[in-house]
Amino acid sequence: MTPTGKKEMVYYFLLNIFTKALTYFLLLAFANLFSLVDYGQASFAVMAYTIAAAFMFPGLTTVFVPAYVRKHDVASLFFFSGIAAFAFAAGTLILSLRYALVWPLAFCFVFGWITGIARAIMRAEHNYHVMQATEILFILSNLFFVSYWRGLGSIGIIYALTVATAVTALASVWISRHGLARIVAAPRLDMGVVKTFWFKGLSVAMLLLSFDVLGRGDSIILGLLSSFENVARYNIASAIAGTLTVISMAISMFLLTRSAELGAKRSGAVFLRSIRITFSLNLIAAIVLVSLIRPLMLVFFNQYAGSEAYVAILAASTLFYSPYFLHVIKLVAHLVPENALKMVFAVVAANILLDIVLIPQWGVLGICAATLAASALAFSLSRIGLSARATAAVYLSPLLVAAAFLLGYFGLAVLLPAAALLMWAGMFNGGDWLVMRQVVREIARR
Repeated sequence: MTPTGKKEMVYYFLLNIFTKALTYFLLLAFANLFSLVDYGQASFAVMAYTIAAAFMFPGLTTVFVPAYVRKHDVASLFFFSGIAAFAFAAGTLILSLRYALVWPLAFCFVFGWITGIARAIMRAEHNYHVMQATEILFILSNLFFVSYWRGLGSIGIIYALTVATAVTALASVWISRHGLARIVAAPRLDMGVVKTFWFKGLSVAMLLLSFDVLGRGDSIILGLLSSFENVARYNIASAIAGTLTVISMAISMFLLTRSAELGAKRSGAVFLRSIRITFSLNLIAAIVLVSLIRPLMLVFFNQYAGSEAYVAILAASTLFYSPYFLHVIKLVAHLVPENALKMVFAVVAANILLDIVLIPQWGVLGICAATLAASALAFSLSRIGLSARATAAVYLSPLLVAAAFLLGYFGLAVLLPAAALLMWAGMFNGGDWLVMRQVVREIARR
């Protein structure tokens, strides 16, 4: 890693941890202010909106970053995606004539579009921490309005999401106003540029959709094949395990922009170091989480007690998911996301097939097992370039997470064999440690 963006990445990481802590308060509000049916129904609608938004202008907020860094025609992308956002909003209003619950989501398409563009500009300018501050604003706003509309059931959750998205959009536009002003001041609509980035963005959308499926996106299948109560349980377990992805997300902020700046030939060392640091920290955090998950559930999510095993399985899946995620981010940074499409189709198809086979018999346990298997497949198909020992360490790591879960509090002792595994595999070497120390010292001196 080079100095550019490293401090901002760490600030982003710390803010992201704070964001995850706030997310727990939001989850507590969902768990205690709404019934399982109301929360499950609202989650189903929101996930459907999320997937639809991914196709509004496929992969826009991701491909926008390297396009902005390399000074491509981002104005055409901005204006065309705006037209698409308003078109999706109109379509949602028409759909709401049949499904009344979804009408507020029409406004989310517009607010989400401008927020996404503004955040992409922040990301391209290495302002990851500022971008994360807008996410904190979103969660705080959502928490306030969820509490305010708690008596309305599922529609109250949708109202809160819409207003929080609007508040975040206003703040994001203000923060990125100079970059946005330069784009708006020179309006263009070159359909050749739009077409080129549409197809690249479509590849990114497929990649991001695979992340959603490996995350909580397949909860739609769970809702169709099981119950909304199970959707709620899965979403809570997935959100808790998802705190582990804060590590890969933080490093991906740096990796996307820095890889775009360096180019494919010079970014290899940055990529491999990102993989090593991410996996090592991910494994340590997963062991700590599953060792303490039982008291955490009893204290904070008593209504969902009994879901601890789901969290453990999903935590193990992040050990495969994180390297795959960074591999895809590298391809996007080099504007060749299409190179990963065959892999993505195989992973998504496998996950969906396993969901259909396992959910009717095993419910939430089935969908968690499908996620773990699909994540392992994603890692297996990724051409990351790790050594044989490092690759073996990734495959062995879920066994350490399982042992930590079975041992309960004593699972923290598994940190010792985990450290030994990382050293044996060369997944965290002296150079990685020096980079982390250098970043901490630079921050401390500021």
